[in-house]
Amino acid sequence: MAKFNPADYEMVEDRLAKFWKDNPNGRVYTEVVKTSDDGTMVIVKAYIYADKEDINPVATGIAQELQGQGGFANTDAWMENCETSAIGRALANWNYQGTGKKRPSKEEMSKVAKQPTTKKPVVQETTKPPSKITEVALKSLVLSMCNDDKNFAKKCYDTSMTRLTMDKSVGSDIKEWSDETVEKFISLVESYVTKFKQEFEASFETTGNRAAYNFDRNTHCVQAKELSSYLWWGTDFNVDYMTAVLACQFTDGTIHYFDEIRLKNSNTEELAIKMKQIAPNIECYPDPAGNSRSTVSRRSDHQILRDHGFLIRAKKAHPSHIDRLNALNRKLKDAEGHIGLTVDPKCVNLIKDFEQCQRDSKGGLDKSQIELTHALDAATYAISYKFPIVRKLSSSIKW
Repeated sequence: MAKFNPADYEMVEDRLAKFWKDNPNGRVYTEVVKTSDDGTMVIVKAYIYADKEDINPVATGIAQELQGQGGFANTDAWMENCETSAIGRALANWNYQGTGKKRPSKEEMSKVAKQPTTKKPVVQETTKPPSKITEVALKSLVLSMCNDDKNFAKKCYDTSMTRLTMDKSVGSDIKEWSDETVEKFISLVESYVTKFKQEFEASFETTGNRAAYNFDRNTHCVQAKELSSYLWWGTDFNVDYMTAVLACQFTDGTIHYFDEIRLKNSNTEELAIKMKQIAPNIECYPDPAGNSRSTVSRRSDHQILRDHGFLIRAKKAHPSHIDRLNALNRKLKDAEGHIGLTVDPKCVNLIKDFEQCQRDSKGGLDKSQIELTHALDAATYAISYKFPIVRKLSSSIKW
């Protein structure tokens, strides 16, 4: 059998350079999905996005490393190597295997080359090299995906294994699985968790902790056949992401969001100019706090919008997160099941917020992720102003 030659394999950094050249607005995200109790084993998953604003990745990759195994570098940098390997696998799962190059990264194959050669097992030639993940590591990964619930994890693991091995070409020996087979298994686990977790462990993470718990992409994401002439903007002021969402309102009170603006490292002046180019001189429902200060100017954010011709509609006091979220969810679907709000599929940031924003421990909006909540805030300032949930308080009268 031919000897291993690292020159036949492409460095991950070279693949990344090609990726960034082809996708200047792309994004690479990695996460540590599992570590052993003593920290010597780590599993990392990498996600590749063609555009940084995309919700779903175009490819993923997973890798496992053990401290001190697989070469000198793993003595101190096994986690860094694991991340690099995961990114390399994710890139290879998309378009970046390397022209004329073999699938594994040079870093991964260098580890193999440095392994002790006390045994020379006979390996069948295959177009898909086996994955290096072990059964223990795979079970640990499933356990972490199930929030360390051992009973649910076992059921999830067994069911996914049964479904996977229904394919006669896939055996139950994990050591023989290819990287693609591992990814397929993980996909089955993710599907199972999403579908059954709430019923199995009485968890409400998929609905109760979501800020917009009444939002359903299949129900609310539609492209309107025609738009109402009554248009208005909702805006959120933030230096990181200046955001505006454009809606039309029909005579029955139904709202349809059909456009959005998201500017990074910008200011209210630039946002107002963009808004004027799309829909000028209409009502605008901004963050009430914008009446007292501007993100970069001596004029308030509200005054800047007024100067550009917009009609400001804002409460004097800032509405609570809970009140805004309650108004939003009632608009998404009221007690009678009526849908009072829809979103055009091109409003990707608003849809992302509706699907991913979470409530905090007090029932308000979790602001821990800087990329989220801006579009949701912009939308709910208008909704809570126009369609508030009125709290009726009873009082006694002395005769």
